[in-house]
Amino acid sequence: MELYILYMQKRRGPKKGTKFQGTHRYEFGKALATERIKRGLTQAELAERMESTVRVISHFEREVKNPPAETVKRLADALNIPVQRLLFPAKNNGYEEQSLDRGLSKRFEVAQKLPPSARQEVKKFIDAMAKANGVAVTTG
Repeated sequence: MELYILYMQKRRGPKKGTKFQGTHRYEFGKALATERIKRGLTQAELAERMESTVRVISHFEREVKNPPAETVKRLADALNIPVQRLLFPAKNNGYEEQSLDRGLSKRFEVAQKLPPSARQEVKKFIDAMAKANGVAVTTG
């Protein structure tokens, strides 16, 4: 059984004579596009990370199609963010992050593919640069 994210129907405005105290519209597509752009990714790059297509990503962002819950998790993983950032963008869950520089992010992806000895050298270099610039390094 698949669970789907359901969007509230978009309204063009209240009918004449109707009083609205406030409406909440779920904006998953907007949150997805915002998070993707923050990370400097194109729709094609996000689709590639998810092993999907640009068309699917576009449909989610334009709220043409509702993603299954499993896909929301895959999207969050591909963007390296908690699922809550996509589901509850207004709350932001008290979590603010600095987005990685796109060039730096790409280099980290390359570094992950290096042999262990080379990765160790990269770590030493980053530690040395951090120390030289007065930035504390926590290893994990």
